[in-house]
Amino acid sequence: MKKGEKMQVSDDIRHDAQDKLLYSKIDDMIEKAEKGRLAFSSFLTPGEIAQAEKYLTYGKCPVEYLFEGGYDDAERKMLVLLPDYLDKEYLDKSELFKAVFIKISGYAELDHRAYLGSLMNLSIKRETLGDIIVTKEGAIVFCTLPVASMLADNPSPLERVGKDKVSLAYADETMYKDYKRSYERLVAVMASLRLDCAVASLAGLSRASAQERIAHGMVQLNYREELSSSAEIKMGDTLSIRGTGKFIIEEIGGETRSGRLKVNAKRYV
Repeated sequence: MKKGEKMQVSDDIRHDAQDKLLYSKIDDMIEKAEKGRLAFSSFLTPGEIAQAEKYLTYGKCPVEYLFEGGYDDAERKMLVLLPDYLDKEYLDKSELFKAVFIKISGYAELDHRAYLGSLMNLSIKRETLGDIIVTKEGAIVFCTLPVASMLADNPSPLERVGKDKVSLAYADETMYKDYKRSYERLVAVMASLRLDCAVASLAGLSRASAQERIAHGMVQLNYREELSSSAEIKMGDTLSIRGTGKFIIEEIGGETRSGRLKVNAKRYV
């Protein structure tokens, strides 16, 4: 691919209008990087990361790129395109985002939803926030630079999360760099690898209830809304069921005596 040319990819990865908008932004970022400037996106969802990776791979991206979310196990990450003079090992992450520590008093037990809700109530856009790591002492939130400055530079507009009073400061990298997500492993037994069977088994629902959830857009397969109950799951798939949780299909095992399938999965805790 010649410098300045738009990437050409086959129509099979140009999925919908949202994808096309993402691809257009990536094209603009490539042009910026080719002109010798560091280019990076807002925080992308896992689904957007998958689409961006596919686009960059099939289109033979002319510049070096990486996805960065602050720690190895991060879900939400920024796409970073590097100019010729800059190697990955010399990238300063503080030019991309910062981590803010929300310290609680311990008055109330708070979860991910409570922290995210309090931040969104400040009219902060979701794409300006990366992962939220919940700890016993509070939460570490990855933010774009303007949002981090707004939150951590006194006085912070975030004074409470739920019923608990909080204080904010910039987080040190030692607080999160080795963080690993927690999972619980389970064995699901299902009639087939159809999506409705998987949702029913993993969420403890009847098949009719699972089909209803799928039809109402409450189920994502590999971070994309899936409305077809007959879609088939496979090893490595990520299944998100609103109100129940997120699962990764680890292995499709053998059959029970009754001919049903055993599927090993892990659920985000």
